[in-house]
Amino acid sequence: MSDPLRLALALQLGDSAFPSGMYTQSHGLELLIEDGLTGFAAFREVLECYLLDAAATCEAVAARHVALAAAQHDLAGVAAIDEALDLVRLPAEIRLASRRCGGRVLALGALMFPDDARLPVYRERVDAALAPGHQTIAMALLGTAAGLTPEDVVVVELHNLAASLISAAVRLGAIDYLLAQRLTLACRPLIVAAAARGAALDWRAMHSSAPLLEIAQMRHATAHSHLFVS
Repeated sequence: MSDPLRLALALQLGDSAFPSGMYTQSHGLELLIEDGLTGFAAFREVLECYLLDAAATCEAVAARHVALAAAQHDLAGVAAIDEALDLVRLPAEIRLASRRCGGRVLALGALMFPDDARLPVYRERVDAALAPGHQTIAMALLGTAAGLTPEDVVVVELHNLAASLISAAVRLGAIDYLLAQRLTLACRPLIVAAAARGAALDWRAMHSSAPLLEIAQMRHATAHSHLFVS
């Protein structure tokens, strides 16, 4: 990424202050911490599982192909990928949170990039219940509107997912800010590996192979109390 403007836009979309809704989600981590998850090695293992066994073959694939379809102004193709992602993400709580956040991201994107007609048009499709409007899809559309390449869009998506998990662990009191930075650094090669793993997959082949995390996500919905929406 040699273009300074493109880099700046990627940093903005990947910033923890960007209101993507990721800060509201723990992706099941809240239940794992309640079960006793602790320490650098254990958290790194969870991050590796999430990035390589779930996000690499699911969100990363969706983000890449949405960016490719959006570049061709193929919003019907974007909607098909959106529907496929909805079917792959099994925990209902995860699907609902992703849809809610996606709708808000699309609304924000229309304000940020008013000259890009794809964002309001796709938002209308979502509002009419013609597409789920998942967060990953919305962020990929914003990345495309910002002029990011499909590769950039995938890295931003994976970074946001990793940062969301690490931030949740900090706010749950399971790790401190020093350990959070060590984990963030340890995620760099995992993000590169996850992006590469999903690069060759067609969006119709999206899948997730992280049952421990998915079970924690399903249990989260019936927990007596929790701080995160997922």
